[in-house]
Amino acid sequence: MRFRPSPANPLGLTWVRDGGRAPCALGVLLNGVPLVPRDPEARYDLDGRVGVAELDALELHLGPKGPVYDQEGCGSLLLWDRSMRHVDDPAFVGSIRGRVVGELPDAGIEVRIGPEGVLQRVAASGSFSFTGLLPGEYELEFVVSGQTVHRHLARVYAGAASEVEVPVVGRKAPASSF
Repeated sequence: MRFRPSPANPLGLTWVRDGGRAPCALGVLLNGVPLVPRDPEARYDLDGRVGVAELDALELHLGPKGPVYDQEGCGSLLLWDRSMRHVDDPAFVGSIRGRVVGELPDAGIEVRIGPEGVLQRVAASGSFSFTGLLPGEYELEFVVSGQTVHRHLARVYAGAASEVEVPVVGRKAPASSF
């Protein structure tokens, strides 16, 4: 694995991947806020903006499984500086918005994150949402009359809402995950 500057990436951080795959530009965030120049043609002096001495931590996440959604699946570099405060102090969290489709049972459906997590009732329209979630994978458990009828794996990214559509019919539903 190597990194190199690239004129195509204003932050100058490009992952040179092995195996003949094309290089890709990493997303760079400081305390959860994307560092993006106003002028995409301009070179961005990352060292001038954030000195290494001020950083408390740095995380490198290669590929699509990192905490920040990346359309190209390249990855992200997260820089953390406790001394910095941002306007409105944005949190590094995401959410899950979903909808249960199909025949909803008369008893109603509840959805829970994790085996002992927050439990909420699914609206009559089939919609549900969980906010303020740290990035990662969450198992959603759908419950009818105290019995789990379906499980679904959802991935949460910082600063984004993960959309979930879950088929549930009566007391049984096909297993699915992504």
